[in-house]
Amino acid sequence: MPVSVDEVYGSQSQKGPDEVGFFESALAGVATGLWNIPKGFVSVGAEIFDMIGDTDTAREVEEWFDEVNPWDDEAEARTIGKLTSAITSIAPLAVTGWGLGIKAADMARKALAAKKAGKYMNLAKIGEKILGAEKLSNRGKLIGGVVGGGLGEAVVANEDIGTFADMARGTSLEPYAITMMDTNQSLEGREDAFRRLKNRLKFGTEGALFNLALIGAGRGIQKLRNPGEGKALDEYSRGRLKRWSQEYLEFGLTARGTGTWGTHEAKGAAQGFQKAVQHEADRLVSELDLSMSGLGKSVWDDYFTARKGINETRTGQELFLKDLFEAVSPVSPKADRLLKKGVVDQRLKEMAPVLEYKAVQKELIDLATQGAGRLSDDELKLKLTTIRDKFKALKDAHPPIKASPGVEAKPGVEEMVKKFDERGMFRPEDYGSTRALDEVLKKVENVGGPGRGRQNAERMKKAILDMRMSVDNMSAMSYTNPNIKQEIRDTIKANFGRYMTKVYRQYEQKGFMGFFKFKPTEQMFKRSEDLLYTSKLKGYANVRINKAVKSIIDPVVKARTAEILKTGKVVTKKQTEAITAEAIKNIDPQVMSRIKQNAWDEVNKMADNVDWRKTEMDKVKKEVKQEATRLADDAVDPRQLPESNINKEELDTLVVKDEALRKKVLEPWQEEIAGVIKDPSYTFLATVGKQANLNSMLKYMDDIAKIGSQGDDPFIQTAEELKKRGIDINDRNKWKLVEANSSNVTNPLVGKYVKSPIYDSIFEPSSDWLNKGYIGPAYKYAVLGPKAASQISKTILSGLTHVRNALSAGAFVAANGAFFPTYGDIKLLNPLSDRAVYRQAWNLSGKRIFGTMTKADSELYQRLLKVGVVDSQVQATETKRLLKDILDDPAKVDRNMYSNMPKEVGMQAKRKTLRAFGKLQDAYIAEDDFWKIINWNLERNRYSQVVNNLGINENNFKALIDYDLPIQIADGETDMLFKARQAKSREAIQALGEKGEDIAKYFSKLSQRRDYINSGVTPSEQFQNFLDEIAGNLTRNQVPNYGYVGNTARALRMSPFGNFIAFPLEIMRTGNNIMTQAITDIHSGIPALQQLGYKRLASFGATVVGVPAALVGTMKAYHDVDDEEMNALRRMVPEWSKNSTLVPMGRDEKGYLKYTDFSYSNAYDTLIRPVMAIYRGLGQTGENQQSLMKSLGVGMGDSITEILKPYATESIYTEALIDSVFRLGVGKGGRRVWSEEDDWGTRMAKGVAHIWKSLEPGSLQQYKRIAKAATGTTDDYGRSFNLMDELPGLYGGRIIKSDPERAMKFMVTDFGSSLKKDDNLFQSPLLKGGRVTPKEIVERYKYAESRRFQTMKEMYKNIEAAEILGMPTHKIRQEIEKRKGIKRNIISNIMRGQYTPHEPSEFFIDRMAEINRELNSMEGVNITNPYYQAAPYLREIIQANRRLNLLNDEMNLPEQELPDPAGPIQEKAEDLYRDISLSVTGTPQSYPLSSGIVQAFNQGTGTDKVNELTGLTYVEDSLLKPWEKAYRIQNKT
Repeated sequence: MPVSVDEVYGSQSQKGPDEVGFFESALAGVATGLWNIPKGFVSVGAEIFDMIGDTDTAREVEEWFDEVNPWDDEAEARTIGKLTSAITSIAPLAVTGWGLGIKAADMARKALAAKKAGKYMNLAKIGEKILGAEKLSNRGKLIGGVVGGGLGEAVVANEDIGTFADMARGTSLEPYAITMMDTNQSLEGREDAFRRLKNRLKFGTEGALFNLALIGAGRGIQKLRNPGEGKALDEYSRGRLKRWSQEYLEFGLTARGTGTWGTHEAKGAAQGFQKAVQHEADRLVSELDLSMSGLGKSVWDDYFTARKGINETRTGQELFLKDLFEAVSPVSPKADRLLKKGVVDQRLKEMAPVLEYKAVQKELIDLATQGAGRLSDDELKLKLTTIRDKFKALKDAHPPIKASPGVEAKPGVEEMVKKFDERGMFRPEDYGSTRALDEVLKKVENVGGPGRGRQNAERMKKAILDMRMSVDNMSAMSYTNPNIKQEIRDTIKANFGRYMTKVYRQYEQKGFMGFFKFKPTEQMFKRSEDLLYTSKLKGYANVRINKAVKSIIDPVVKARTAEILKTGKVVTKKQTEAITAEAIKNIDPQVMSRIKQNAWDEVNKMADNVDWRKTEMDKVKKEVKQEATRLADDAVDPRQLPESNINKEELDTLVVKDEALRKKVLEPWQEEIAGVIKDPSYTFLATVGKQANLNSMLKYMDDIAKIGSQGDDPFIQTAEELKKRGIDINDRNKWKLVEANSSNVTNPLVGKYVKSPIYDSIFEPSSDWLNKGYIGPAYKYAVLGPKAASQISKTILSGLTHVRNALSAGAFVAANGAFFPTYGDIKLLNPLSDRAVYRQAWNLSGKRIFGTMTKADSELYQRLLKVGVVDSQVQATETKRLLKDILDDPAKVDRNMYSNMPKEVGMQAKRKTLRAFGKLQDAYIAEDDFWKIINWNLERNRYSQVVNNLGINENNFKALIDYDLPIQIADGETDMLFKARQAKSREAIQALGEKGEDIAKYFSKLSQRRDYINSGVTPSEQFQNFLDEIAGNLTRNQVPNYGYVGNTARALRMSPFGNFIAFPLEIMRTGNNIMTQAITDIHSGIPALQQLGYKRLASFGATVVGVPAALVGTMKAYHDVDDEEMNALRRMVPEWSKNSTLVPMGRDEKGYLKYTDFSYSNAYDTLIRPVMAIYRGLGQTGENQQSLMKSLGVGMGDSITEILKPYATESIYTEALIDSVFRLGVGKGGRRVWSEEDDWGTRMAKGVAHIWKSLEPGSLQQYKRIAKAATGTTDDYGRSFNLMDELPGLYGGRIIKSDPERAMKFMVTDFGSSLKKDDNLFQSPLLKGGRVTPKEIVERYKYAESRRFQTMKEMYKNIEAAEILGMPTHKIRQEIEKRKGIKRNIISNIMRGQYTPHEPSEFFIDRMAEINRELNSMEGVNITNPYYQAAPYLREIIQANRRLNLLNDEMNLPEQELPDPAGPIQEKAEDLYRDISLSVTGTPQSYPLSSGIVQAFNQGTGTDKVNELTGLTYVEDSLLKPWEKAYRIQNKT
């Protein structure tokens, strides 16, 4: 019977008089297992005795042992007892046999060695062949152990335990199941002894193979957990299949992929920096948004009235935002800026040491990546010394100065660099208002009045100044980066205080599937035409002005030039320009004014001419239209790419995206037609996003250069070094060249070669196939788009899923040690404590959603981003990545959320919708962040006390964690400094005692993000960062985190299969990591860590196993539910709940069980379900009287299915699409989408509705059920709902009725369908119309009936389960009788639990006779109907299997020897062929004939042409079987 939760984990209810408790059965199983060991040895001896003497001693011996065993009944009462009995009896002998086998292998090795020395007999050759001679060491031990273990298991072989091959009994695989147990109990004496010994051999053989499979599986899992033994992949295989395996199997399941953990953590740090910057940007935009939320229609009306020109079509709101934007980013370089005058020069002067220091750092990194391959040790040492001298000079010139009377404290140069990197160059006091901003703020204040208006204005001003400072500090970070070229840095310097990237709707709004693309409005065309027309008028006026000015200055320039020439000097171009400028400057102002006035008078006169103006405007309109078309065609900014053997898409993903440095040069009239966006929020987010990407990628490249240049085998090399080593640099399976994709920046990797697998893990190159041709976009929009939509609707847009997400994530904290709190956890977890972490978690998650975080909260959140703790919710991030695959730039969606412009970035409804979606998405992430923040705090608190107890502090922690680092050339470390660092590390390690090195290793492994640790300005800050990183490392590795999902999951994300495939992978990864961390701590030998380890392991066990088991046991006792009912319930629940944790919740009005599926809310259900599947399979042992190993095999199969299900099943949307299109309206469970009687229009409508339902929010159905429960109405299927059962569904605990009556309807339908299929297994292959043999008829009948037996067995189990749950027997019978096609005798049998084989139908018998007659007539032969020959054997099978018990009996399919009707004819055919070959060649040959004879046969064509040698037509010669040819020849002659 299916095993229940409390069978596996123990019942909490009181044991009844006839019930054996869980632990009682388990202990009895152990005792019985030990008892069976001597029983096995004695039985083997008895069986050998029986073989010799033809006696039945073995049977008597086993019966005696079973009778005397006092624990047998208790062990057999429960599945756990049978399991422990089997394990206890097998394990000791298997282990002993393994050890003896290894010793035997070692003896064989010595024998082989002796033989080689000429001291041993030739039998050693046997050992040499078996064990592989000198290669014995590992393989020989393995073989010896496996064989020895198998022999040990054979001793205790038990037919009740059985073998895995028993699964094949009654299937088409039975003839091939060589280790299937022989269960024939009718044999006696020698025959029975032989059967028993043969079963032992089968058991031992399978045991040896199973042990070998376990070893292989263990090694395979270890390889998947730690591919390459922690090392990166050196090179790709040349074979496509092997390379695919490397990328997606061997290295695809780990986060580092084919790279190193160092490169992965560097990437994580870069992403953390970007997220921190983006978070601060979002906060500032929220501040601005809040300040504008109170502005009403009066502000917009005021602006509209005051600013409306003759052709002004923009609203007051648009004009307001435009003015606000231009206050932040002045259009004219000469306009006032928010950044105060003189500040830039002052700050740059202060930052001069920082610039020098960073330049020297770049020299070091360049030396590390270039010098290692080309310089000798002495040259490298000399250059390092030179660079270190520069550092020393800088430190000496800018030493730290402590504050003293009259002396201001000043940081040293190293501290200045860290402060700059952390806090930027500019400060709030560097900014002030301008006239343009004051005008905007004045209107805001006037509208709101002196109270709220002034508050809004002040808040808006602060937000604007902070936004301006944020952009300038990001620009300063770029400015001080020596990888950016000097001319670009000069431009950055000139634009401090005004730079903001230009954003155009033409490039932002590219549409979806060709729809919703940006199209300029009529008003935009009009404004563009006006601007261009005005520009042209200015041009015409300037031509006239220049002509007039030229006529005045030409004589002056010529005269001055002549004077210079008289002196014998040459007049340079520069001198001519200076003379011209001087001449223009000396023109009388009144004259210049008249020249300009005359020019404009002339132009205005032309413009007054209607015909001229019309002609000119026509040209303008045409030019504007042409420009609009050009801009639409050029939807992506073109850029020149270097000559490269890398495709464009791949190159675009590499190195650095310098969009923040590239200038889009468009004239004002072009900007109008391109849809320039002048919304400060939108452009600020776009600007900061590009700046953050640029700065983080430059830092990432530097970090990769440092990592890749370390060690004895650096993965970054120069071409010269590779050529020197004879490596083909064009072999892209081994090395790839990093090519430049920007003319504005450099980086230390450009021009270097990186090992190909590591290169791919660093840059993640993409083929961009989704945007190519027709197939890619079609797949993107038809499959991935709806898949993303369905995932969004089931999570982010589903209110109940938010509740479940918020509650279930608490299990991650519990599993990591909070279940058994120590080390001050209680104080942190106590809501009433002043240190309660819930308050901080809410401040960093809940307040973030509402935009009310304080500055301190925001700074802490940025710290958590940098250590990878927050903003990593798996499902939400997977959906984001899926959107990224579909959209060009998902960040545009985020920017649109904050846009306030009703026309330029969409309608207000769109903005509100996007904002609502953004808030829901943030909420989904924040629900996850809440618990991660708590876990991070708990880990930090624990380890701060651990390190304190161990004596680790701010003075020695760096020496400890750096002890195993190789020489750091990129940090300027020489050999001498390296040795000094090692000496300091050894001193710190020794100070910690005998476990010092273990402690250093432990904390070094937990300190992956060293740059974050080192970013602290003081040792104290660095130590705090060290604690941050320890807690961050544990949290990101032991709580699901999308940043640690491997390539395999990312690839599967793009498939039509699976829903949130990353989450189950993360549950398995983090669950494994929790146990690994706990075991590591326990084995550390360090008491403080051991305590943590035991606590973590116990908490994990209690969370994953204890809580579900306790809950089930408690509710079973409370509602008086026994195991039998729970087993029956599992057969009635939907397929997806069969391996779930089912909690009984009482009974309905009919007495049927109600339950809740706890797996729905259990975050660790992914780990439990496979185990539950195995135990459920083991439960079949008692229910079916089948062997334990067969049950285990079935359970393992279900377990593997559960593991693979998230990745192999269709996604929500794909399944609905396949149901409606490819399965022709039939769902997976057999439920119909439409009726067969529906017309095509109705079918289409129902199919579309079915697909649309997959896109509905997951909560919708629950809300409908609650509404129906509240109003007392029923659903479409006539079901009513109880309000008290449905309300718990709001938090994932919906109480469900088992309803066996409804379940029986579906079961009966499946039963009838399966019976029909089973019948077809027999008839269909035999009635195709060709010849069949009696043996084929009998074998096909056996196979079909074995399947039919299983079908009836499963149905009878369902009937029993329904009866146990309380469904009346007569109702069950009525339900079966309603199903058309189920015969009365079948109904009677199934209700009695009996089985009698199905006799071949009259139709089948008649059709077989008819086919045989037709074939005889066509072939001119008289062959007996094969069915008549098979009939006696079929009757024998039917007679042997009449009235079998469907639960306890197995089918008896006897071995039958059928005569071969072709036998005698075959012999005659061979005689005839010999005669034929003799007549042709003079030499008799057997069939098949030689090619010469065949050629002689085939001289001629045509269906009626006869081969004179055989008397057959050539067609007959080609198509007939040998015995058919002989028969035909015999008849003809």
